[in-house]
Amino acid sequence: GGVVTNRKFTILIQNLLATPLISQASPVTVNEAAEVSVPGLSVTSDAGFLQVSLSLRNNSSGLIRLNPGDAGQTLIMLAGTAAEVNTELAGLIYTAAQETGAFADTLMITADDGTVTAVNTVSITVNDIPELTVNEPLVLNEGDSAAITPVFLQTTQEEAGPPVYTLAGVPV
Repeated sequence: GGVVTNRKFTILIQNLLATPLISQASPVTVNEAAEVSVPGLSVTSDAGFLQVSLSLRNNSSGLIRLNPGDAGQTLIMLAGTAAEVNTELAGLIYTAAQETGAFADTLMITADDGTVTAVNTVSITVNDIPELTVNEPLVLNEGDSAAITPVFLQTTQEEAGPPVYTLAGVPV
C-alpha cells in the first residue's frame, strides 16, 4: 500500500464574486392618471461600479421617472457607485396612464457589476377610478326631501361591483 495521514487544516473561502443586491421594495398601488413614489428601492454591491436598469413590462401603459421635471419613460438606465445609484432611486416615481382601467404592472430592476447580475421586481397595482357623468338635476324646495337614486349617480365606466359614494358634506 500506501500511507494514510490524518491532519487538520483550514480552508479559507473568500467572497470574490459578491452578487449585487437589490432591496425588495413594497408593492405599490396607484389610481389611474395619478403618480406614486416607489419607496424602499436600493442596491448594494462590493463592486465600485454598477449598471442598473429600471424597466416596465412590454405592454405597460405606465411611465417611470427619477425627478419631477423628467419626462416619463418605460426604461431608465443608471450607472455609478451604489451610493450614486441609490441617490437617483430615491426619487423614482411611477405614473399611471389616464383612462386605462385597472391593471397590474411590473417594474423590473437589474443591477450588473460587470461580473454578476441581480434581478428583482416591484408589483404595481393600478386602480380604475370611475367618473360621474352629467346626471339628472335634483332640485328641492326648502324643507323638502328626496331620495338620491342611481339615476342621479351614474358613472362613465362599468364596474365589477356597485360604486360606493361618500357624502362629504351637506349644504347649510
